[in-house]
Amino acid sequence: MIISIKMKNFYSIEDETVVDFTVGKASPKGNVYKDIGNRDFGKRISLINVFVGSNASGKTNIIKGLAALKHLIADSQSDPDGIGIYYFSPHAMHSGEETVLGAKFSIGKNIFEYTFEFNGRRILYEEMTEWSKSGERFTNKKIFSRK
Repeated sequence: MIISIKMKNFYSIEDETVVDFTVGKASPKGNVYKDIGNRDFGKRISLINVFVGSNASGKTNIIKGLAALKHLIADSQSDPDGIGIYYFSPHAMHSGEETVLGAKFSIGKNIFEYTFEFNGRRILYEEMTEWSKSGERFTNKKIFSRK
């Protein structure tokens, strides 16, 4: 389940932006929230989400970010030349710079974060980390990184 997504230099989104789908433990019990991760993570996720904003505020580009992540994670193996990343544009003011997309997600009781950095021609860097809570601190360990 997706916990949050982050993007930087992606269409109209210039600075790093994080969309977090979690709510606090004080949220009411019901069918629209689900506990995520192990009991130490202490967060719940909303199963119903709505993006609200004025025209041209970036709502559609957040959805495009989800599509780009899906392509990078699920479809890039069948796209060895990276043609699919040509469909995603950097911010107009930063066209020569890299784009960053990432997602924090849960699988069972484990929390992971997968981050990509790419330009118009290729994926430059990717990294996956696993998050855990020890005492009162959240820590992460790198599972892999690749340039």
